[in-house]
Amino acid sequence: MVLSDNVREKIFLMEEVINFPTSLLSHQGYRWENLPMVPYSDLTGAVNSLVERGRKVAITTGFYVLGGDPPAIETDGPPGALILAEGLKYMGMEASLLSDEYALPTLKVGLDVLQLSEKEIPLICFPIEHSDQNHVSRMNNDENDSLLSLRFAQDLFNNPLGKDLTHLIFIERVGPNHTLESFLAQERLGTPPLEEFETILPPLLRNRCFSSRLEDITRFTAKTHFLIEFGKKWNRPFESMGIGDRGNEIGAGRVPWEVFKDHSLTHREAIFSVDGIEFNDYMKVIERLKKIAFE
Repeated sequence: MVLSDNVREKIFLMEEVINFPTSLLSHQGYRWENLPMVPYSDLTGAVNSLVERGRKVAITTGFYVLGGDPPAIETDGPPGALILAEGLKYMGMEASLLSDEYALPTLKVGLDVLQLSEKEIPLICFPIEHSDQNHVSRMNNDENDSLLSLRFAQDLFNNPLGKDLTHLIFIERVGPNHTLESFLAQERLGTPPLEEFETILPPLLRNRCFSSRLEDITRFTAKTHFLIEFGKKWNRPFESMGIGDRGNEIGAGRVPWEVFKDHSLTHREAIFSVDGIEFNDYMKVIERLKKIAFE
């Protein structure tokens, strides 16, 4: 199936609304912070890929809210994931929803609201490394401390739900921020601003999952990003897509780190945009960076 010119025009208009939110124009002091991100947006390409090659799609969502009682996730991701899964199903594709233990209850309720069963849209629970929240395997995203996650990812790609995936979509799914290697690997026009990167994002704070308030939620986040990283290493031929709104969601790594640094109101985006240390020392660094970011 090929997108018609009429459909392409509608998608283009939708992307314009996303990138240029006219509802914010009346806000005093509103800055077009998202303008530098526009070149990295490709809604038309994403839709075209799904229409032409989509057969089996897994949709991942879930962004933990620290301090929720009971434990909860942000509300903007699951509705979009559910509606997209429903739409893809009606287009004749196989669709599943994937998240961790904190988001699955919300997705279950969402399926009930849509009057869909888990047989029609399966729910996949990506495990969190350890039952102890302070266990080292939950405190970082290092491959060596992620054996359960890697084993689950490998098993998923080999079982009926994950085998022969054509697309893996992340909607408002938090991912780890930069490592030095990921920063240097980004496509950019000029030389990587290494000195600024080292200053704003020291080693103790890399490869972690942060909320937009600079709350570390690594220990409450299943390592679903490994599905992309190791899917590529294992030569799984699916395409990946990311949808987010701040820069700490999986998919934001397509935007060079310095774009977030240069065009955000604070340093927060430069810290959170997608180790065996003492926790007290780590918290001291967090507090220091919070003071810098919110100035």
